[in-house]
Amino acid sequence: MQPALTHSKTSQDIALNEVLIRAMCHYRQVNYYYIKCGHSDPKEPEEIHCEYTSCKFSPNHRTDDHKCKEMCWQSHQFPQQFTRQIDAYCPACVASGQ
Repeated sequence: MQPALTHSKTSQDIALNEVLIRAMCHYRQVNYYYIKCGHSDPKEPEEIHCEYTSCKFSPNHRTDDHKCKEMCWQSHQFPQQFTRQIDAYCPACVASGQ
């Protein structure tokens, strides 16, 4: 028989934590893939800001005297990466007459 857990998170706690983690400040990188020529055009990563006062990168970060390193999120989340497939030639191929 396994010992009983002294502390367990409820499904609501876990769901809330997952939402907060996904919603914190992060970068988004979009790559345009042109199907007709096979070329890609990656765009510069864009910083997406959250609205939380407990994230040091947020524009809403607390300005009062607080223990930021202990109380606030200190790193960006893993970047979101998207590839948009476009059924066309890339701009360079269009400019060269394809």
